[in-house]
Amino acid sequence: MAETELERAQRLFDEGAARIERQRALISELRADGHADLAEKAAQLLGQLLALQAEHEANLRKLRSP
Repeated sequence: MAETELERAQRLFDEGAARIERQRALISELRADGHADLAEKAAQLLGQLLALQAEHEANLRKLRSP
């Protein structure tokens, strides 16, 4: 059975939240291991993930509103 647009939006939002948490953990790990340069690149990617997550959230709100 195909997912609805709302189900897809929720899935993308949930997957995005999981990616963000993994990225934050990776950044902490890199910093703790003394890899400041890689941590900075990972932090830049986190910024992109956060921007994408904001789009997912806005789409989800739009689909949920009457």
